[in-house]
Amino acid sequence: MTQEQPKINYAYRALRRTIGFMGILLPWTLIAWTKNIEPSISHYYYTEASAIFTGVLMAFGLMLITYPGHSKKEGEIIGDNLITTFAGIFAIATALIPTECHAGQSHTFCHYNGDQGTIHLLFAGAFLALVGAMSYFKFPLGGKHVKFYKAMGIIVWASILLMVLYFAFGWSKYFEEGVLVGEIIGVTAFGLAWLIKGRPKEMGISR
Repeated sequence: MTQEQPKINYAYRALRRTIGFMGILLPWTLIAWTKNIEPSISHYYYTEASAIFTGVLMAFGLMLITYPGHSKKEGEIIGDNLITTFAGIFAIATALIPTECHAGQSHTFCHYNGDQGTIHLLFAGAFLALVGAMSYFKFPLGGKHVKFYKAMGIIVWASILLMVLYFAFGWSKYFEEGVLVGEIIGVTAFGLAWLIKGRPKEMGISR
């Protein structure tokens, strides 16, 4: 191992921890800043916390795109870089293409374009699906906490499924904040996976 490798390893860990903290804190920061519960994290785009929502997603995107993931190893179909690059692109697209305003919002730049809202949801879902894949397929390759990383990946995917069912069966008439709850579960699981993967105690692990 060269002298540069420990520095690179440390940079990996620091970046992972940053991504993890941002994922866990995002929804609670938005709620605390606005002192209001919106139907989803995306609807904070139309509140005074718009800059926080957009800024964090853009930061997610840029960090994931530039994330120096491991190259594809023998037996792997897709390498880390491809997953994180596309996840970053989807995060940025989610920030740039806002969701549709809900009935209770009346901000001057609200829009009620259902097609645009659907595109936003698809990008947000793709982002979560890919970070779930990173946790389930890639993080366990280091050899430690395999069950934990796989569990976090499954929770992220389960949160997406629950939100799909929420829309499909019209559960919003019973529980308006269902998407917000699903998103909090998903980003918390995603954030915990990245946070644990970036712990200093993991420094000896090659991945």
